[in-house]
Amino acid sequence: MDKFGEDEKTPTVDTTKIAKDSLTLENPSIDGVVVRKDELLSTKTLEVINLDPVAKMNAKDSLLQKVSGIKEDRNTSKHYFNIEFWSSPLNYKGYKMSKYKLIVYGVSSPEGLKIFKLDDVLYFKNSSFVYRIDPTGEFKPYERISDESILNRLK
Repeated sequence: MDKFGEDEKTPTVDTTKIAKDSLTLENPSIDGVVVRKDELLSTKTLEVINLDPVAKMNAKDSLLQKVSGIKEDRNTSKHYFNIEFWSSPLNYKGYKMSKYKLIVYGVSSPEGLKIFKLDDVLYFKNSSFVYRIDPTGEFKPYERISDESILNRLK
């Protein structure tokens, strides 16, 4: 027996060969391996449709503002989002959002899309589905809205 209590007949493994093989990086193009990446499909700029009651009231009183000399409240001015439509090889669906940029995955067409602001919450409407979107730099799955009171207000 050796100093570690092992029998001399125990088979040994050449660890230098394992380490060398595991650290060797192969060129994917040589081996025919294709690595697919996320792909930008299109971009679109959308205006946020503000359904907050204060904003609607201020928009209706624009003539009164002009006559009275009251300046427009910056909170009721128009806001736009730059939307990027991406496709993933893993087919995941969700979004990332910064101040005025929305990156969406799993949305096939920009047609019929709308962004609403209601009670200081942003909603993304795609065809017949409505999703709540929150400002986040992290990828989040879509949160589908099923509350009828919200859906009726967004029509």
